[in-house]
Amino acid sequence: LAGPPTTVLVRQLSDDSWWVLGASTDSIRVEAPQSGDTVSDPVSVSGQSSAFEGTVGVEVYRHGAAKPIGKGFFTGGGDVGLGPFSDTVAFANPGSGRGVVLFVEERAENGTTWVASAVPVGFGG
Repeated sequence: LAGPPTTVLVRQLSDDSWWVLGASTDSIRVEAPQSGDTVSDPVSVSGQSSAFEGTVGVEVYRHGAAKPIGKGFFTGGGDVGLGPFSDTVAFANPGSGRGVVLFVEERAENGTTWVASAVPVGFGG
């Protein structure tokens, strides 16, 4: 079953390895945070989305961690089109280092990821 595309942005480094810069989808258009922003707890998120029943999950990850350091969700637009969202997500701020804010729409049938947008961030004060 094919859904809307998620585009993964990558860059090839000088040692021929690849680094993921982010991900985006037309159904979750993130305005904040922006790539490279330094965020603190709670992180403000905003943009537009169209998701099943309007629900989009947000997770904050520190680089290299398998479990999120913060989670939340918001309601944007639903099945009829894009609608705005603006909220905050609390997380255990490591105070430094890098990570990602991940926006995910899950499939209604089984809860697996349907589409995602990922924004790389830094952690600070």
